[in-house]
Amino acid sequence: MAKTNDPRPGSDSIDTHVVRSRPSGRQVGAGILVVVLLVFIASNSDSTQISMLGASVELPLWVVLAATALVGFGIGMVVGSRRAKARLRRK
Repeated sequence: MAKTNDPRPGSDSIDTHVVRSRPSGRQVGAGILVVVLLVFIASNSDSTQISMLGASVELPLWVVLAATALVGFGIGMVVGSRRAKARLRRK
């Protein structure tokens, strides 16, 4: 292997440089919201009755909260991707 002019002993031509980036403010905010959501879900472990469209079922409250959060996340992803596509089309 060819040596480079790297002053570190034992270094060779393999590039081991790692690019590190900081998270954006939006990513930090999302991370904080996820942690708060998980704490909220974990602290609500009672059972609750859900009635919808004539059907009634009893579930742990954490399951209902987690399912609601996942549906909300999915809707947000769909709306966000449509906005991004519309923004790209305008350019």
